[in-house]
Amino acid sequence: VLFFLGFVGWATGGAGAVIDSWIPINFHFHNTLWVPAHFHSYMLMGAALWVLGFVSYLLERASGRTASRRVSILGPSAMLLGGYGLVYVWYVSGALGIPRRWAAHPAGTEGWSLAGSIFAAIFLVGLFVILAEFVAMGRQAWRQRGATPAGPLPVAAATASGSGFRPMVGSY
Repeated sequence: VLFFLGFVGWATGGAGAVIDSWIPINFHFHNTLWVPAHFHSYMLMGAALWVLGFVSYLLERASGRTASRRVSILGPSAMLLGGYGLVYVWYVSGALGIPRRWAAHPAGTEGWSLAGSIFAAIFLVGLFVILAEFVAMGRQAWRQRGATPAGPLPVAAATASGSGFRPMVGSY
């Protein structure tokens, strides 16, 4: 799921880039909160989710178990709500002309900053839930390091697909 969600984040950031590439719009959005929204759309909600998905795959394979169902639902859900909430707040703030890199934002825009902070905290809760599970799976994999390693696919499955690729386990 994290891989798919990463593609959605990457596409969202790309859509923001296409919108920002129009010169009249770029003239308005330049140096506003639109810029960090665009960047965080494809980096935080795109590439970072891909990395988490890949690490999840490696740890699940090394530990011989999948992440708990609770973590597999709570972690990504909180990250999606918080991440897209934060990015949405930044996109809207940028469209309203709120500048970036200012220590104090213009009067009347404090609500957007508060909402962004709340969404960032929700994102971090989801991230820490996933990272805690990663630590647990890593410890389990470390304890099992002398045990029988995960072997290749059975011969029948490897020859049926034409490769020895082992698909991801079913969590996240």
